[in-house]
Amino acid sequence: MRAVRAVAAALCALAAAIAAAPPATAQRAVCEDVPGAERVLGELAALINRERAAQGLRELGVNARVARAARNHGCDMVERDYFSHTGRDGSSVTTRLEATGFTPCFSAENLAYGQSNPGQAVSSWMGSQSHRDNILHRRARILGAAAVRPAGQSGPVRWVAVFATPC
Repeated sequence: MRAVRAVAAALCALAAAIAAAPPATAQRAVCEDVPGAERVLGELAALINRERAAQGLRELGVNARVARAARNHGCDMVERDYFSHTGRDGSSVTTRLEATGFTPCFSAENLAYGQSNPGQAVSSWMGSQSHRDNILHRRARILGAAAVRPAGQSGPVRWVAVFATPC
């Protein structure tokens, strides 16, 4: 349990660093993290790692580049108003990870739309075989996640969880 808390704390710190980063341009923000993103993403990581622990699997660590890839894709979906594992530019989870400087030997991605809290997002994923398979994948070592929404609005939230293993 101490390790779950440590991973959750690390993911929280990553979320705070990403959220605090200055925007690439001076344009008005179109996408924002949900309120309390550090706490929310920490809870999401803890729930995912709890599911893994229940199956005897190792906990997932966190990586800033993987978290950035998750947030970048979430914000792209918000800004361009779509919901897909394929980016509007044709990108995949692997190419989005590579764009952050992370070279994956394994990658997978879960998306959810509209769930109001981490418990609902993880419950939705665990109820879908392909998403459950990603959460419980034996090759996964790292988790990066995001919970974003249109700026200045109360929702809907786009949840992105990226599972990866570096080469």
